[in-house]
Amino acid sequence: MIISHKYKFIFIKTKKTAGTSIEIALSEHLGDDDIITPITPADEKIRQQKNGLGPQHYLETSFWKHTPRDWLRRFRRGKLKHRYFNHIDARLVKSRIGDEIWNSYRKFTVERNPWDKVVSLFHYQNRLGETLDFEDFVHQGKHKTIIDFDRYSINGTIDMDTICEYRTLNDDITQFASEIGLPALNLPHAKGGFRKGGDHYSTLYSEKTKAIIEKDFSREIKQFGYVFETK
Repeated sequence: MIISHKYKFIFIKTKKTAGTSIEIALSEHLGDDDIITPITPADEKIRQQKNGLGPQHYLETSFWKHTPRDWLRRFRRGKLKHRYFNHIDARLVKSRIGDEIWNSYRKFTVERNPWDKVVSLFHYQNRLGETLDFEDFVHQGKHKTIIDFDRYSINGTIDMDTICEYRTLNDDITQFASEIGLPALNLPHAKGGFRKGGDHYSTLYSEKTKAIIEKDFSREIKQFGYVFETK
C-alpha cells in the first residue's frame, strides 16, 4: 500500500495482480513524506536495486491516534500492529488517513479475471509447498484469500477512482501515471515465474470448480464483466 502526498494518490494493493511490481515502480518516484508499507525481503532487494524508497511512515507514532481495537490488540499481544500494512483495505485506510485526504487524493487499484487469478494463486502456493491438486484446492476454499472486492470497496460500494485491469496493466498504469503527473513507470517482474508451462488457465477447471469461482467472485464478475475464456 502506498499513500503519496507528493503526487496525491493512494494505491490499494490487491492480491495476485502485480501489486508488488507496481509498488516497486512507484517507489522510484516517491517523496520523503510518503507512506510506503514493507514488502518481502527479496522484493525489497529489487526495490533497492531500482533506487526506490523503502518502507517508511507506516508505523503508528501517536498514541492519541490509536483506536479501541488497537489498544485491545496491544493488551492481548503486547504490541500494536502496523498502522498501515501491505494489503490493508480501503475502509481502514480512509479511517486512518482521514476524510480530507481520502476524498481529495486519486485512489487506484488493480483487478483480474477471477478464474485466471485463482490459477495464479494455485501455482504460487504449489511453489511454496502446497500439495493439493487444483480440484481440492478450490473445493477447500483456498482461493477465498484473494477475493479483493471488499479491499477496494467501503460498505459494499467501490470507492476507487481508477481500477486498472491486469490484462492491460502496462497501458492502464501508463495512462494513470500521465494523469497525475508521474513519470512513465517501468514495472519489474516481481514474484513471477510460478506458473509452469504455457497452458491456458481454463485447462485446470472442471464444471464444478468453474461454478464455485463464478459464485465466490460474483461481485467482480458482475462489476467488470469477466467471462470464463478457453483460450
